[in-house]
Amino acid sequence: MVETLRYLLRNSIDYAGLFPPAELPVSAAVPNYLKYRSGPEAWFLGRFVCPAARLAEVDSALYRMGYGDLFPVCVIGRGGQTTVDFLANTMADVVAARRSGIPVLEDFEASLPKDLLGSSDLGAVVRRVDQYLEEQELYLEIPFSDNWKVDVPKAIETIKKTGVSNAKIRTGGLVASSFPTVEQTSLFIYECAKAKLPFKATAGLHHPVRAYREETKCEMHGFLNVFVASAVAATFAPSLSVIEEIVGQQDSGAFQFVQQRLRYGTFHLNTEKIVKSRELIRGFGSCSVADPIEDLDALGHSLRRMG
Repeated sequence: MVETLRYLLRNSIDYAGLFPPAELPVSAAVPNYLKYRSGPEAWFLGRFVCPAARLAEVDSALYRMGYGDLFPVCVIGRGGQTTVDFLANTMADVVAARRSGIPVLEDFEASLPKDLLGSSDLGAVVRRVDQYLEEQELYLEIPFSDNWKVDVPKAIETIKKTGVSNAKIRTGGLVASSFPTVEQTSLFIYECAKAKLPFKATAGLHHPVRAYREETKCEMHGFLNVFVASAVAATFAPSLSVIEEIVGQQDSGAFQFVQQRLRYGTFHLNTEKIVKSRELIRGFGSCSVADPIEDLDALGHSLRRMG
């Protein structure tokens, strides 16, 4: 059980302590990340998430602490409401990243403007953004437009064809209206799996299983739901309705981690298939590392004992 869950979640949390609702100062978020990197949660941890505009603050904090080891960072660009603003902001954010003294800027992420999703210019814009970057891996967030059933599959297909970017989905926020529906989230996962387009998720995903949460006055997605749905989609290519069932599942007992296998209904994945599925879902951003661990502990999955 322990090993199977570790294969599913290894290096999956990109720590976003600078972002709401935690919204910690750099002076607190950076030490937190370093504490997690050296603690029993280290295997669960991915990158430190930082807005491009605050990279200099992080660089200064590391200098003051005398820290000179690896500090992998995921840079968040500002995006933009229009294509013009998106490109201008992205260029400025990439320049800020290049000026940073932080040696390991692994990923660059930004949200696409909705007006670009159905546009024939999307592919050219994606390739142009990639030309701005150096060695960072690119993740572009696909927002849900009014015509999302058409725009999301088309955007995923276009991004895949460029060969230079991955995708990203926003799975929540501070208020109920920030959360995509089960149908929207499932379609995104389904289409990414079909296109073999890697993706990340972010926001509102710090609880393991989908449930109503008083903190947002709505049902929040669960990271186990999203990861298991992605693993099943990547391995078995089931129908969209199967992915919707997994994403919407609120019974934690439906997700079984036993005898080196992950079981969900009739779907059984061994460790090799689980590892392979992580080529599709790369991780998720969370402003808390403690919340996911404590919730999993409550379900009987103690991450602190995984070492």
